[in-house]
Amino acid sequence: MNGNVTWPTYSAVLTSLIALAISYFQYRATRTKFRIDLYEKRFKIYEATLAFLRAAASQDVKLDEMIAFDKARNEAFFLFGNDPKIVKYLKSLRDTADAYNTVRSQTKELSGSDDDVAIELRKKRNQIQEKILSEHNIAPLKFAPYLAFGK
Repeated sequence: MNGNVTWPTYSAVLTSLIALAISYFQYRATRTKFRIDLYEKRFKIYEATLAFLRAAASQDVKLDEMIAFDKARNEAFFLFGNDPKIVKYLKSLRDTADAYNTVRSQTKELSGSDDDVAIELRKKRNQIQEKILSEHNIAPLKFAPYLAFGK
């Protein structure tokens, strides 16, 4: 060979560059699709959390709502696994709702009573209910970093 670059050489280089560009755009499209899928799954957990909080605030959490929230909590373990803050937050919501249900049922048992125990239970019930109501403002802040598309 005399050192001259031939047409087949240019063609091979050009084909390689085109293949590289196509691979890069496929990678970007796949990454974007993954982020959208992750967002949708995380948003479902957020919606289940808000539905649970609405039910808890209305003092009427039905079994199917508890099951839906527990399912969302289980999924959260895998979808937010690198950062356990959301998993802990969801557990604290569930624990608060359980405490509220316990105190509420105890309050019902003492509904006509005005003794110290009944008064303390009503006070505790009201404090827990206020905490549940305040979570409507806190939940969006807890989920926001995970639902932002950013970069």
